[in-house]
Amino acid sequence: MTIILRSYRPTDFKDFSHCMVQLQDFLVRIDPLKRLRKGPRFGPKYAQHVLEKVEKHEGAIFLAYE
Repeated sequence: MTIILRSYRPTDFKDFSHCMVQLQDFLVRIDPLKRLRKGPRFGPKYAQHVLEKVEKHEGAIFLAYE
């Protein structure tokens, strides 16, 4: 198994958005008070929000591909 780790590129948006959906699904499932919810179009909207925050704070996003 080979893992490729690289910096986010705009062409990775679909994969990044999918990861955000998977993360939120997990967080909703483990929320003991059942307060978290995931609305429609959560993935693309939240992914864009995260990208804007990372850029604003001069951060970085890395993706790992198998």
